[in-house]
Formats: sequence, structure tokens, C-alpha cells
Amino acid sequence: MRDRALDALIEEITVDAYGDEGSDAFACQFADAIGLPLSGLVIGEKVEVIDVFFEGDERRGLSARCRRTRQTHVVALLDISFPRDSAESRALAAYRQWLGLEPWPPRAAQGT
Repeated sequence: MRDRALDALIEEITVDAYGDEGSDAFACQFADAIGLPLSGLVIGEKVEVIDVFFEGDERRGLSARCRRTRQTHVVALLDISFPRDSAESRALAAYRQWLGLEPWPPRAAQGT
């Protein structure tokens, strides 16, 4: 079942996106509207998301550059979880729904 509130957010984010520009619009949502850096979890480990970007690989989708200790790693944005009631969590849920995925994966999978 589609989340209508997320549909409204998707429309707001992608209003000026044409063709394959939707991924870039979502990347801009994280960078500009929400603001970076962001705190998140990747496989249960705390990370700082310092960049969200689209490299052109539609199968991978958006990527995120994350910092943990002194190292940076690039992971798929879909592999990150954010605090449930945060703006970044809602943006990620909208992105997931835009991709045709379950917007809110089970809490156990989120690690929160």
C-alpha cells in the first residue's frame, strides 16, 4: 500500500525533474533541504553521511559517502538507516517508494 504523504513528498522533491533527473533531485534533497552531514547506521555501525550523490548506475541508485573514525566509504544510500522520525528518514522512505520498494523496512532491518 502506497503512503500518500510520501507521494506528496516525492512530488515536491521531483517537481522540476525530468527523465532520469529524479535521482539527482533526491540527492539534492539530502544535501540542500535536509543538510549534511547526517548521522546514520550502516550494518549497525554509526556513520556520518557527508555526501549523497548519483554516479549514473541506476541499479545501485544513490550512493552515500560515509565517514567512520578516520576512514570514508561509499555505500548505497539504501544501506543506511536514519532515526525513524527524522527528515532524513522520511526522505529515504520517499526515495524507496519512488523506486518501487517498501518505504519503511522492518525495524530489525533498520537497526533502530
